[in-house]
Amino acid sequence: MDLTLLEDFLAIAATKNFSRAAAQRHVTQPAFSRRIRRLEEWAGAVLVERAANPMRLTAAGLKFRDVAATSLAAIRELRDEFRHGQCSDDPTVISFAALHTLATTLFPAWIKAREARVGPIRSSLVADNWSECGALLAGGNCDFLLTYTHPEARLGFDESRFWSRHLGCERLIPVSAGCGGRPIHELPGKLDAPTAYLRYAPGSLLGRVAQSAMDRVESAPAVDVRYENSMAEALRAMALQGAGVAWLPLASVSEDLDAGTLVGASVEDWSLEMDIRIYRRRTGLSRSAERLWQSLEAE
Repeated sequence: MDLTLLEDFLAIAATKNFSRAAAQRHVTQPAFSRRIRRLEEWAGAVLVERAANPMRLTAAGLKFRDVAATSLAAIRELRDEFRHGQCSDDPTVISFAALHTLATTLFPAWIKAREARVGPIRSSLVADNWSECGALLAGGNCDFLLTYTHPEARLGFDESRFWSRHLGCERLIPVSAGCGGRPIHELPGKLDAPTAYLRYAPGSLLGRVAQSAMDRVESAPAVDVRYENSMAEALRAMALQGAGVAWLPLASVSEDLDAGTLVGASVEDWSLEMDIRIYRRRTGLSRSAERLWQSLEAE
């Protein structure tokens, strides 16, 4: 069972509207409808009475809603206990949540630079997707969140409840495996020969940023989606195999670009700049975490 489907179902149960639920889940309505159908196939029952106006849950859907909400809450609570239970009682350990890409491209060098200012740091880090990282911060299950930000990609939590600091910038660029210095796949694609495309899973932060970059072009590029994944590293691996064009953070592909195994995949500069920010809750943190924050504010 994909927990995403339970979250989708609870969204439709709350909104009673496919369009609003799809927007809440950051996916298109057709994709959202397919996911609800998948859940119904798995459950072996119709959960949503689509012909009703307004839409409502079936009797089976009402039973499933209560069980789904309780189960999802219990699973999340247990997961958070596993992830953070050992560290939460130790105030000297600073806990971070970070997007997968930032966990590998930014965090190691960044935390080392912090230690040069504040001394040795004991840290724990959970690398996850955008929504899960935001939930960890909003739920008080980490001290800090490291994430990309962009106007086209809302963070999914009330930013007024948190403080943040700018850590740097990153560029999202379209790349493809190369041959003789030229991309095997290139944007924009042609209507009679659309470009093989490696897409982020619906709702992912980088996926929304990449789509905004595509939308800036006067005529939308013709693409043929060959693969979908929420992790940039997974898309990079497929791009290296020549499977298609992927939008990837520059820091994650700089060595590939230098080696020529990946090359820019757009005729013009379609790159798009994102900010890198660190977030924390406004309520007090441990002394170790506060010391780290103060070192950031002093810069």
